[in-house]
Amino acid sequence: MFTRSLYLLAFLSGFAALVYQVAWAKMLSLSFGSSTLGVSSVVAGFLGGMGIGAWLYRRVSDRGVAALRIYSALEVGIALSTAGFTLLFRLLPGLFAATAEALPAGLAMDAFRVASAIILLLIPSALMGATYPALCTALIHTRRGVERHLGWVYGFNTLGGAAGAMVAGLAMIELLGSSGAVLFANAMNMIVAVSALLMARGRTRAGRAAGASVSDESLPSELPVWLTGIVLFASGFTTLGYEIVWFRALRYLVGNGTYVLTNVLVIFLLGLGFGGFFYRAALRLGRAESNLALCQLGISILALLAIGCEQLVLTTPWLRDQLSIFSVEFRSHSWPWRLGVSSALSLAIMLPATLWMGLSFPLASRLFLGSVRALGARVGLAYL
Repeated sequence: MFTRSLYLLAFLSGFAALVYQVAWAKMLSLSFGSSTLGVSSVVAGFLGGMGIGAWLYRRVSDRGVAALRIYSALEVGIALSTAGFTLLFRLLPGLFAATAEALPAGLAMDAFRVASAIILLLIPSALMGATYPALCTALIHTRRGVERHLGWVYGFNTLGGAAGAMVAGLAMIELLGSSGAVLFANAMNMIVAVSALLMARGRTRAGRAAGASVSDESLPSELPVWLTGIVLFASGFTTLGYEIVWFRALRYLVGNGTYVLTNVLVIFLLGLGFGGFFYRAALRLGRAESNLALCQLGISILALLAIGCEQLVLTTPWLRDQLSIFSVEFRSHSWPWRLGVSSALSLAIMLPATLWMGLSFPLASRLFLGSVRALGARVGLAYL
């Protein structure tokens, strides 16, 4: 029951996080002339802040505070900081207009806009990033726990993000507006915070305080830590690079705007989340080192096939007429039909490679940990 409850909290936390990302991307579209630049700013600030927050978590965990209590405090901090920083986002158009008189158009102005957005995103996204190692340390206390739960915590958190992106992009923003969507996610963070605090108190009363019996079992790896770190960094670089490239490339098939961003985000996160669920099975089938190598090889092959798939659609007149949003024949169909076809096409192009990406992260994290006792610090560093 405790494990399932933590999986649910991971899902809800991911849901709220992606509601913020979609809402902020929508807000920034009012300030950026290029939607790709706005999305890149949100993704860079979001993922950069989450990585920094995950790494800094070890400084809090080293003080002996129960992981669930830390997690509860983080969720409260996310709710408060996102509410405040969303108000600041509304000041950006005026700030950029005033700065345009001092900075020349082009690279200098673009750099200022991107830097402004990333700075605003850093604090709330850092708090979000710290929730992942907090959940891991609350749940995982043994080597067997690493093998059972590491991929599932990541998977549920990521699938929650996919659900949040879909609901926010397709319905919530249209019904509540961007600010309303943020307030809804604020409420969800507070519910998660209260739930985690109640669970922590229940564990304390039962004499099972989180972290009280963490084993010191080693987690051997045939790869040097520095090499695994390079793999983590390089795979993170390419994974988020694919997200931005596919967002830009798919515009030529499915158009532009919030729905396209939602399409890419949802499918991308679905692949990452479900890929994490295969982590336990992958460890049973073979060594983590060889499985990680096969994942990276599979990603490269499937990404090339994705390029070829889109190229085929764009250069084949019949396929282009049936599948491209820019064809007259395609636009003659109803909006639900167009959305379904565009989603199916995006799914076929992106999902195969993202499944392997989702499996790569927990596999590389497992090789990076070193020991169960180092999990709180190392899993955050892996995320960074």
